[in-house]
Amino acid sequence: MIEPVKPRDELFPFNIVNVDGREKAVPKENWDDYKEVALKLRSIEYLLQYDRNHGSIGLMNMIKYFGRKAMKIGNEEQKVRFRELKEIRIVWLKNHLKTRT
Repeated sequence: MIEPVKPRDELFPFNIVNVDGREKAVPKENWDDYKEVALKLRSIEYLLQYDRNHGSIGLMNMIKYFGRKAMKIGNEEQKVRFRELKEIRIVWLKNHLKTRT
């Protein structure tokens, strides 16, 4: 099972620091485009593990918009996975069209 990204995870985009006795989130200095794409991909994979999310408008939009950036800045492995996700999205869209007619 894929867990959601939490503070202190490698893909959490912030470091949690203690400032005056309080925890504060500050952007990671070593954050880069590949980690950003990996975070978005993990977010989608997390949602995909639940059948109730399959075909949801929100998840289809995530795939569409996150995929655009991934195709520009992601590594080859990330691009391949987003191509697969886009194919899944097309199937879901076709199913939505069938149910509306």
